[in-house]
Amino acid sequence: MLDITEYDIRKIYELGKMSFEDIINDPEASFYFAKYIKQDRFPEGEEAISKSAEFSYLYAVLLGERFLAGEEAISKDPYASYNYAEDIIEGPFPLGEEAISKRAGLSFWYAMKIIKGPFPLGEEAIRQDPYWSQEYDEFLETLSEEDIYIEVD
Repeated sequence: MLDITEYDIRKIYELGKMSFEDIINDPEASFYFAKYIKQDRFPEGEEAISKSAEFSYLYAVLLGERFLAGEEAISKDPYASYNYAEDIIEGPFPLGEEAISKRAGLSFWYAMKIIKGPFPLGEEAIRQDPYWSQEYDEFLETLSEEDIYIEVD
């Protein structure tokens, strides 16, 4: 059973005023149609959903699995990329690492919780923030030599 809030009711009402064509061409409307009306995958709206980082991530959460068509959009957004790695993939999301690396806090959490080791790509952002830099150094000190590796091309 859905836990429906006032916000949800407004979204359902808005969907009722839209044509099906409008719904399948709008990422937000397609996501909410999948969530509230179908309560499942909504293939007709996936192309629109895949253009939005936010709704691609939320759609993956709804499905309980990766949404491959939306990964390119997700990879452009640091928060969607981090959350996708943590909640959906439950591991590294290489496609989103460039976006994640732009945010000090996300880079720290990605290193600690997702890759469980150094995150060289995010170190520039981390080093620009004294708080996250100290947290990162403390985290690195907890790692054994086996946890630290360097990829060689």
